[in-house]
Amino acid sequence: WLRETLIEIKKINNVNWLVKSHPNDEIKKVVTTTDSEYEKFCSNYNHIKMFPNNITMSSMPKFIDVVISFKSPASEYSCFGIPAITPCETNCTALGYTIDTKSKEEYFFQLQNIKKLKKLNNQQIELAKIFIFIQSKLVEIPSNLIAYCKAVNIDEKRYWADMTKLLDKYKYEDDLLIK
Repeated sequence: WLRETLIEIKKINNVNWLVKSHPNDEIKKVVTTTDSEYEKFCSNYNHIKMFPNNITMSSMPKFIDVVISFKSPASEYSCFGIPAITPCETNCTALGYTIDTKSKEEYFFQLQNIKKLKKLNNQQIELAKIFIFIQSKLVEIPSNLIAYCKAVNIDEKRYWADMTKLLDKYKYEDDLLIK
């Protein structure tokens, strides 16, 4: 998606685009990084720049109008009313506050019409805040029926195996949430 997005946004020069490196590029030592894709496809385009490293996440809502997010939910931006376009399924797809595209054509249509997107309404902002709360706080509550897992880098096979074990030995009277 990244490469195709970069190729597409080269044609959309009535918008200034900031491309942010993914944190996993460095952590996981990926072969094809966001930076390398940018250099290959966009470095000669004045309307496309790499996101400066000295900008904090907390200041981003002050100057970003729309977020495009691959995999990560971008819910933190939606909490500030910033629309998020998701070209592929994420953990916040279909929750009512992201712009979920179902095809490459639909995704490119959203990119081409990005200037027409409006800030999120109050209900959508609340949905994003609820998701963030559940993801960051409620999942930390111990439960003897739900296996613990971090929100990133989930090993689905292991998670569901752990869930099955917990379900097999579950006793209602021992439930931590009922006591």
